[in-house]
Amino acid sequence: MHFPKYWARVTVSDRDDRIVMVGWSDVSKADAEAHARTRAGRILGWIAALGNCDKAEDEAARDLEAARYLYGEKNPLREEIIEERDDGTPAHVVVTRNRYGALVLNTQNVMFIDVDDVKGPSRTGFLNLIFGKKKDESLLRQEAQKRVIVETIEKTENLKSVLYRTRAGFRILVLSRLFDPESAEALAVLQAFGSDPLYVKLTRSQKCFRARLSPKPWRCGIGRPPAEYPRESADTQREFAGWLAEYRENAGDYAVCESLGEYGSGSVLPAASAVRARHDAAVLSPGRALA
Repeated sequence: MHFPKYWARVTVSDRDDRIVMVGWSDVSKADAEAHARTRAGRILGWIAALGNCDKAEDEAARDLEAARYLYGEKNPLREEIIEERDDGTPAHVVVTRNRYGALVLNTQNVMFIDVDDVKGPSRTGFLNLIFGKKKDESLLRQEAQKRVIVETIEKTENLKSVLYRTRAGFRILVLSRLFDPESAEALAVLQAFGSDPLYVKLTRSQKCFRARLSPKPWRCGIGRPPAEYPRESADTQREFAGWLAEYRENAGDYAVCESLGEYGSGSVLPAASAVRARHDAAVLSPGRALA
């Protein structure tokens, strides 16, 4: 699990080209700036060689893509560290703010499983439930998928878990076992539940398990943050502070998850229990709409 403490954005130019690049470091802001300049210089060198070498063109394109904020395998996620609890145990967690402004819980060994392929019930579906009419098809799909998830948990030895409903599917927190995020064992468990492929990829590349702690902003009626991290100028910091105040106000009307109970066999581990307490305090608000 690697979330650099320092990030910097620099602009590097030569006669014909101008590159804006970010760099990172665990040492200092100056070291992050030096890293950004090295990355920018490498790309400028490749650009200069484009006319003579197809390989240089391919390498430049790949590095430019990796410089963006994407789920990649090359670079650490560019996320601001909000909180870190590291007592030297598997309960070590880092809370970060992701690219669209939501808080994310990152864990070293306590597994979250994201199953995000079920569409939420339509407005008509809710009205049908209220007035006793036939259930909406999407609700039936959710119930069927819940049954499959519960059956998979219960037939797997020592996989006591908490099951949550999210706005778009389900979330599972494993309580009785710890996992290495890069291991074949972890991959097999994630795939057994049909976990979202992007989540599986990110788990392995970033060497951690992740769970969103706060609502997605567009589900709360506001847009994405006005500036990407790192926000270095006074103007971008002021704009982000205004956005964050509005986001926090709107997000208070929503929940991230609904708890559906515990399933499976095994003893609850102290590390998983600690992670669960931190997670549930943030995501559960009974009676509120999921976002």
